[in-house]
Amino acid sequence: MIRRIGIVLGSVALTAGALALTATPSAAAASTAEAAAVKAAAAEWPWIVHGYYPTEESCKAAGTAGEVLWGKVWWCSPHSSGGYALWARI
Repeated sequence: MIRRIGIVLGSVALTAGALALTATPSAAAASTAEAAAVKAAAAEWPWIVHGYYPTEESCKAAGTAGEVLWGKVWWCSPHSSGGYALWARI
């Protein structure tokens, strides 16, 4: 009985070690490929101002409302005229 438990635990440890070794390179390759795709998209689709708003809250409300068009990647930045600019890619 003890021998069977030892064999099972040993095979579980070997399987876990093999999975850890195979998962690490593929995760690194996926993150590198993903970073390259993001970089290519950034060069292809520039950020565009989609409106100017008097307050940061109104800018954020417009950004949230426009997520159907440009997704969840947008931001509001202070503008030199005193309002906020809504930046997104589309």
